[in-house]
Amino acid sequence: MGTIRVNEKSNMPEIKDMKALLGTLMDGALGRDGGRVSGISSGDAQRPAGSLRGALVQDAFNYFLSKIVPGLMGFLSVLVFVRLVGVEQYGRYAVVFAFVMAWASGLAAWLSQGILRFQSQWHEPGDAVNFLRSITAGIALSAVIGAIAVAIAMSAFGVQKGWPLLISLALLGALIVYIVAIARFQASLRSAKVLRFEAVRSVSCFAIPVALLWVTRSRDYRLLLLGIALGYSLPLAGLIFSRERDQRDTGYRWPVSLSIGQRKILGELWRYGWPVALWALCQQSLLVSDRYFLQRFVGYSGAGVYASMYDVIVRSFSLLFMPITLAVHPLVMNRWNAGNRRHALRAVRVGVKYQLLMFLPVGLSLAVLAPWVSRLVLGRGIPEAAALVLPLTVGGFL
Repeated sequence: MGTIRVNEKSNMPEIKDMKALLGTLMDGALGRDGGRVSGISSGDAQRPAGSLRGALVQDAFNYFLSKIVPGLMGFLSVLVFVRLVGVEQYGRYAVVFAFVMAWASGLAAWLSQGILRFQSQWHEPGDAVNFLRSITAGIALSAVIGAIAVAIAMSAFGVQKGWPLLISLALLGALIVYIVAIARFQASLRSAKVLRFEAVRSVSCFAIPVALLWVTRSRDYRLLLLGIALGYSLPLAGLIFSRERDQRDTGYRWPVSLSIGQRKILGELWRYGWPVALWALCQQSLLVSDRYFLQRFVGYSGAGVYASMYDVIVRSFSLLFMPITLAVHPLVMNRWNAGNRRHALRAVRVGVKYQLLMFLPVGLSLAVLAPWVSRLVLGRGIPEAAALVLPLTVGGFL
């Protein structure tokens, strides 16, 4: 979710169907362009070296555009989903989705952060091929390990059992592939590609669940999960078919196993990325813990009220602040890899300063308008929901 091969000497099982799909997908999403593989697109490679501020503004603007549609669709999704399925079913959806997202973030983070850190060091055609094949093998292994862990954990905690687990596992696989693909585009400084993918993904993750609910005349939260899984898969579907056609035309095939050099790359990505993956898993686990304990002690309706308020407020911060982070991160890594550490640290300071200045008016506005925000989200005034606005505002920014 071409063929990925795992080292024949290892004890890891081959996942043939997933390898075939992932190999085709990653071949397109992670670097093959017009029949060649490159770490950085030709347009980015030819871009003149401008000032730090100019590069930051240009990429931040593209990333801001890439967050406008997802942000607006995120607001709309919460408002519509809550009204279509009710707060109780929305609470069930929020618990399961947070659980899957936490595992996907942890399982994809070691690869995505490794890509952002090291891809600019592997930009020659031959090196880029090895880098790509190592990433694809890492995705397959993460997806298999994640499927086993999520199935066991969800059953143990009573979050989900039986056949609905298949929907959650499909969502997990789509999330892992999507997160890594977006990281590759970021590392290649292809912010316009991120913009297109995010636009398609955000619209699909709203339109498909709503269509499923309307066609089935159901209020089942599992339709939301299925629709979102399809929404994350849709931006990648075109790459699957285009890469399969290119492979048939060129006779390109993936090797039987990873070479020694490719295994070394994968090991380097793991050594750098596993602490980040652990941090991402712990961070996302906060979303699981609050929803899980709320539903245990006050029911799914209480969890639904909290989750809907959280989703709207945090998405507002994502819309406003994440473009700066997304623009700063690859700039920091590229300058650090080039040995210009003073400019790398300066980019961090500039990004933090801009975010602090932006937070002051936004935070004050949300605190003053707390009752109106709760009525907007839930369709009616609930004092407990209004009281959540200020702590969620500060927490979302931090």
